[in-house]
Amino acid sequence: CPVVASDVGGVAEAVQPRETGFLVRPRSVGDLVDALRTLILDRQLARAMGEQGCTRAEREFSAATMVARTEELYHELLRHQLLRA
Repeated sequence: CPVVASDVGGVAEAVQPRETGFLVRPRSVGDLVDALRTLILDRQLARAMGEQGCTRAEREFSAATMVARTEELYHELLRHQLLRA
Protein backbone atom coordinates (compact mmCIF):
# COMPACT_ATOMS: atom_id res chain seq x y z
CA CYS A 1 0.00 0.00 0.00
CA PRO A 2 1.15 3.55 -0.60
CA VAL A 3 1.77 5.80 2.38
CA VAL A 4 -0.19 8.87 3.38
CA ALA A 5 1.59 10.55 6.29
CA SER A 6 1.97 13.90 8.00
CA ASP A 7 5.15 15.72 7.09
CA VAL A 8 6.67 15.71 10.58
CA GLY A 9 9.97 14.57 12.02
CA GLY A 10 11.86 12.08 9.92
CA VAL A 11 8.86 10.92 7.91
CA ALA A 12 10.03 12.84 4.84
CA GLU A 13 13.14 10.65 4.75
CA ALA A 14 10.98 7.58 4.21
CA VAL A 15 8.23 8.92 1.95
CA GLN A 16 9.04 10.33 -1.45
CA PRO A 17 6.09 12.55 -2.37
CA ARG A 18 4.08 11.31 -5.35
CA GLU A 19 6.49 8.39 -5.80
CA THR A 20 5.96 6.23 -2.71
CA GLY A 21 3.04 8.10 -1.18
CA PHE A 22 1.84 11.49 -0.05
CA LEU A 23 3.10 13.81 2.66
CA VAL A 24 0.39 16.06 4.03
CA ARG A 25 0.65 19.11 6.24
CA PRO A 26 0.23 18.29 9.91
CA ARG A 27 -3.36 18.66 11.09
CA SER A 28 -4.58 19.37 7.55
CA VAL A 29 -7.75 17.37 7.14
CA GLY A 30 -8.19 18.77 3.63
CA ASP A 31 -4.74 17.55 2.52
CA LEU A 32 -5.42 14.14 4.04
CA VAL A 33 -8.80 13.85 2.31
CA ASP A 34 -7.29 14.91 -1.03
CA ALA A 35 -4.46 12.37 -0.79
CA LEU A 36 -6.77 9.52 0.19
CA ARG A 37 -9.30 10.45 -2.50
CA THR A 38 -6.55 10.45 -5.13
CA LEU A 39 -5.44 6.96 -4.13
CA ILE A 40 -8.99 5.59 -3.94
CA LEU A 41 -9.90 6.96 -7.36
CA ASP A 42 -6.61 6.04 -9.07
CA ARG A 43 -5.92 2.41 -8.21
CA GLN A 44 -3.08 2.23 -10.74
CA LEU A 45 -1.31 5.13 -9.02
CA ALA A 46 -1.91 3.55 -5.62
CA ARG A 47 -0.49 0.23 -6.79
CA ALA A 48 2.58 1.87 -8.37
CA MET A 49 3.27 3.96 -5.27
CA GLY A 50 2.88 0.92 -3.06
CA GLU A 51 5.31 -1.12 -5.15
CA GLN A 52 7.85 1.70 -5.25
CA GLY A 53 7.47 2.19 -1.51
CA CYS A 54 8.10 -1.49 -0.77
CA THR A 55 11.14 -1.54 -3.04
CA ARG A 56 12.54 1.60 -1.43
CA ALA A 57 11.87 0.37 2.10
CA GLU A 58 13.64 -2.92 1.41
CA ARG A 59 16.59 -1.13 -0.20
CA GLU A 60 16.98 1.81 2.19
CA PHE A 61 15.60 0.67 5.54
CA SER A 62 16.15 -3.07 5.87
CA ALA A 63 17.93 -4.35 8.96
CA ALA A 64 20.96 -5.31 6.86
CA THR A 65 21.16 -1.84 5.33
CA MET A 66 20.82 -0.13 8.71
CA VAL A 67 23.52 -2.35 10.26
CA ALA A 68 25.87 -1.67 7.33
CA ARG A 69 25.31 2.09 7.61
CA THR A 70 25.87 2.01 11.36
CA GLU A 71 29.09 0.04 10.93
CA GLU A 72 30.22 2.50 8.26
CA LEU A 73 29.54 5.41 10.60
CA TYR A 74 31.50 3.76 13.42
CA HIS A 75 34.45 3.09 11.11
CA GLU A 76 34.37 6.68 9.90
CA LEU A 77 34.31 7.98 13.47
CA LEU A 78 37.22 5.73 14.42
CA ARG A 79 39.25 6.88 11.39
CA HIS A 80 38.53 10.49 12.33
CA GLN A 81 39.56 9.83 15.93
CA LEU A 82 42.78 8.13 14.82
CA LEU A 83 43.66 11.08 12.58
CA ARG A 84 43.26 13.44 15.52
CA ALA A 85 45.48 11.32 17.81
